[in-house]
Amino acid sequence: MNIKRLIEKLSENMLAKVICVVLAMGIYVFHRITVLDKHSISIPLTVTANGIMTNVNEVPKFVKVFVRTKTENAAAVSSSKIKASINLDYFSEPGQYSVPVDIALTPDIMLIDPLEIIVKPERIPVKLDEKITEYIEVKPAISGAVKEGYGINAITVTPSTVKVVGASSVIKGLKQIYTAKLNVKGAATDFSANLKLDNIVPVVHVYPESDFNVSVDIEPLPMDKRFSDIKIVPLNLKDGLHIVKEPEAASFTISGPTPIVEKYVLPAACVSVDCTDISEAGIYELPISFTLTTGIKIIKKSSETASIEIGGKLISEEPEEGL
Repeated sequence: MNIKRLIEKLSENMLAKVICVVLAMGIYVFHRITVLDKHSISIPLTVTANGIMTNVNEVPKFVKVFVRTKTENAAAVSSSKIKASINLDYFSEPGQYSVPVDIALTPDIMLIDPLEIIVKPERIPVKLDEKITEYIEVKPAISGAVKEGYGINAITVTPSTVKVVGASSVIKGLKQIYTAKLNVKGAATDFSANLKLDNIVPVVHVYPESDFNVSVDIEPLPMDKRFSDIKIVPLNLKDGLHIVKEPEAASFTISGPTPIVEKYVLPAACVSVDCTDISEAGIYELPISFTLTTGIKIIKKSSETASIEIGGKLISEEPEEGL
């Protein structure tokens, strides 16, 4: 009898009681949700492209991961425990695709409960093209100017080519790849530097990834300088002979490295004629000789020879007897 009355009692206002239970459960769930810690993490996005296709457009470097868990577990869910990636290996035809972002968790955080993880964006738009490999010339990028009076004779890059892998439509548009800029400001001697490549198209992979050696060969620029009315010095004149008429002065132009020529001073007796073979008085046409510093050359002369008049032994007049 008591059991029957108990059942009757419980059955009274059943609808209201069911509603109360549902509300209580909803309040409990809402409480659990609202007390969970909420935070977001930026996760590097890895692109897997080991197949015959690769991406033409640049994809985001990071995706945003939204995490909900208990406050005491929040610190354990870090960027090092979550991996984000898209896999292009499943595609075999060029085209535009929407590729899902795959999320991988380390085993330890997979045991956390409750744990809710949402990635944004969930899919990445990717344009795919055939993957090809080419070898492209590496060129140096130069900035600044060498020291005045000097010039760059040659620049060499080692290695001179680089292997590039990427989408066909991108690789075929590459004619050369440049190194980072090398500043030659004020340089007057040869030098070299190890540099990385610069302004590489993001969707292109370059091999080797090591630095490139750039060697710069610097040399003085040539400079011309004219000298006028320079005395021609007779040399090796025999005893008993004398000069009646000096050779006319010479004019000539020299050429050589700018640092030497611009401050060049002619040595004494640098322009001469050799009188070794003259044994008697007369007028002679002798070749002009130039004695200049090594590295300096004559590029223009007023004359190849010089005329010189030689006299015999001078006889002094004796006074007449009786005077």
